[in-house]
Amino acid sequence: DNLSKTNRTTRNKRIRQKHGFCIRTRSHLSDNYVRDEYLNKLKEVIRMTKIGASLFEEGVEKGKREGKREGERKGKRKGKIEFAIRILSKRFGNQLTEEIKDKIRKADEKTIDYIGDNLLEITIEELKGLLK
Repeated sequence: DNLSKTNRTTRNKRIRQKHGFCIRTRSHLSDNYVRDEYLNKLKEVIRMTKIGASLFEEGVEKGKREGKREGERKGKRKGKIEFAIRILSKRFGNQLTEEIKDKIRKADEKTIDYIGDNLLEITIEELKGLLK
């Protein structure tokens, strides 16, 4: 009976040890799973942040390019207008009033191109009629 009691105690110890091992293993696996899931979510957030930063940077660069093109376009337009005004001022002198110059500066692209193409032939009357 003593032997069997000792055997039972030893056996129960082993069962508790095995059971404890299983609980610890299950707990460890659970902790690893939760930690891995958290790490995966964290990695995804970091990837999304990098993608977002990259998209933002692309947008900034695109905006710079578009702004540069727009600035160049406006600069060319202003250059064409001021060139035309200088030539017309030499041709017409005082007849090319500030009012006419302002109308030239405010004219649409088609009108500016017409004036530029006809700088040497256009009359002051034609110019005034064109800018009404």
